[in-house]
Amino acid sequence: MKSSEELKQERELRNAIDFAFEQGEKKGREEVLKEWREEGRREGKQEAKITIAKELLQIGLSLEQIAEITGLSIEQIQQLNNSYRRD
Repeated sequence: MKSSEELKQERELRNAIDFAFEQGEKKGREEVLKEWREEGRREGKQEAKITIAKELLQIGLSLEQIAEITGLSIEQIQQLNNSYRRD
């Protein structure tokens, strides 16, 4: 049979482990949310570049000019141009 001191130590250890686990879960959730936000921002920026590139194609800028303005590659802009012409 365990003494009251041993039981107290076990309880404190369990509480410490539970607390550490909860803190780890909280930190993990915060990191995942941060990563999701950053991914959303990156996707939003990419979508904005594509929208701008499409508009610049419509007004007749060259692929090189559009690449310089948007930061998209010539290949990406060519793909947009090809899909734009099909629509």
